[in-house]
Amino acid sequence: MNPYKMVIAVANQKGGCAKTTTAVNLAAALSKGSKRQKLPPAKVLLIDLDPQGNCATSFGVEKKESQAYSI
Repeated sequence: MNPYKMVIAVANQKGGCAKTTTAVNLAAALSKGSKRQKLPPAKVLLIDLDPQGNCATSFGVEKKESQAYSI
């Protein structure tokens, strides 16, 4: 299976279980690729629907007041 033609969702109803950390690190690893695993860098789209917007903070993006449902 080609890892670059799939959707990966990180979801859990419980808070504080490292969902954002897992998603951010997985996206970073896939975008970097791996010479050892012979995987080229991938184009990654990371969508954060959490109202807190902590995913954006991980990449140094300033949080905005707008929410996903108001866009």
